[in-house]
Amino acid sequence: KTINDIYAELVKEEKRLLLIHLEHYRNVALNLYEWENLPDGMESRHIETALLLYGQAFFYDDENLGFICLPCSNSGQMNVYGEPTRLMITGHGYSVNKHITEGVRIINNPRAMATDITLNYYCTKLAQIDSTINTNLIQQKVPFIFATTKENEFTIKNLYAKMYSGEPAIFIDQSLITNGELNIQSVSCESPYLIDKLQQHRFEVEKELLTFLGINTTIEKKERLIVDETNANNEQISLNVEIGLRERERACEEINQRYGLNIQVYAKDIPNLGGEEDGDLL
Repeated sequence: KTINDIYAELVKEEKRLLLIHLEHYRNVALNLYEWENLPDGMESRHIETALLLYGQAFFYDDENLGFICLPCSNSGQMNVYGEPTRLMITGHGYSVNKHITEGVRIINNPRAMATDITLNYYCTKLAQIDSTINTNLIQQKVPFIFATTKENEFTIKNLYAKMYSGEPAIFIDQSLITNGELNIQSVSCESPYLIDKLQQHRFEVEKELLTFLGINTTIEKKERLIVDETNANNEQISLNVEIGLRERERACEEINQRYGLNIQVYAKDIPNLGGEEDGDLL
């Protein structure tokens, strides 16, 4: 294989790892919030998928389909505050332009930014780390390089095989010994073992990602964490969850008031922010 072939394989592997990580954490993100009492045919994951991938969705009463909630994008017309006045709503085989007053716009966060943007950032890093771990693991298997003549090649191969098969005694030709040492030149291609350090780095990256999603990560090595550190981490997690929950609750209020529905939304597994005295170990 050429260097270009090897590089192409590494790029392909990283893309495959990226897709694996993305799909996993997309599923995690889709289960952070739960919508209840939705109209028939509409599921919580329909709304959350739109917010995850596009950052905003539009809930309205379609004259043919009834209540629907689909991804939307700004159509270019803005008011004085920079808020869209018209939206392009898209679904599978469906596209329509609506004025903002014809339904309720649901946004993922105050900036209407898609969660997938941040997921891509962290999952790309995870894919790079995993690919590097795989490469470093393969490097541990790289053999020695022996300098030999064509006449001695078979002998050296047999000698190497016997050495690594655990034979207690190996008999060789006296000509291979000079001054009590093997007259064989070898070069070790061994690479440093970095997997433990890479795994620790991977843990830290994944911890940042989970904190962004609003998932508690203080369980690991809990006995070493003081209450102040735990509370600070929990406050960050709670803030990240509340950012998305606040916008969803606002949209629920508008939908229920406009259409006479009773839709509710809540965040799952919000951490307990309770703590003990400052500096105490957990």
